[in-house]
Amino acid sequence: MDADLTRCLDGDADAWRRLVERVMPVVNAAVARCLRRHGAHEVAVEDVAQDVFLRLVRDDFRVLRGFDPARAALTTWLTVVAHRCALDACRRRRPGAEGLPADLAAPPLAPIAEPLPLDGLPPRQRLVIELLFTRGLDVEEAAAVLGIEAQTVRSLKHKALSRLREQLGGDEAAFDDVPRGGRSDVPG
Repeated sequence: MDADLTRCLDGDADAWRRLVERVMPVVNAAVARCLRRHGAHEVAVEDVAQDVFLRLVRDDFRVLRGFDPARAALTTWLTVVAHRCALDACRRRRPGAEGLPADLAAPPLAPIAEPLPLDGLPPRQRLVIELLFTRGLDVEEAAAVLGIEAQTVRSLKHKALSRLREQLGGDEAAFDDVPRGGRSDVPG
């Protein structure tokens, strides 16, 4: 495990400062990418990055203690945490959320008429679809969460979408919001 990280968990303030300085560019980049992707241009990257670090230290470093170096690199894991914090910031922009006037907030997402039959998918395919389409992760982030290669995520996504099309009897209308390659903002 990273020496600064171990010292942070032991309460070393200097180690925490060094760790923050070292990973701040990674956190800022992940936050900025997510905010851009979700059209949250008015949300300050620095504010969300601050939320990331607060989430890491809250409750005696509970989230940071959850990092497992056997599953992912620290920067990869922090990218996922930063992405989740940025998604939370985007959700708070919705009408009525956090006291934001409805005329300044993004419109709510349209409900899906009928949910897709994900129960018919194998567990790994279902998990990939949920990470990409429900949680809003991109292929690289989903790969990091699952501990597999990005190409494997793309393959599982393709197989899952093909299987769903089959189950729906080729009913392309059920996929009006999902381009053949998946979400338009998820690399192919």
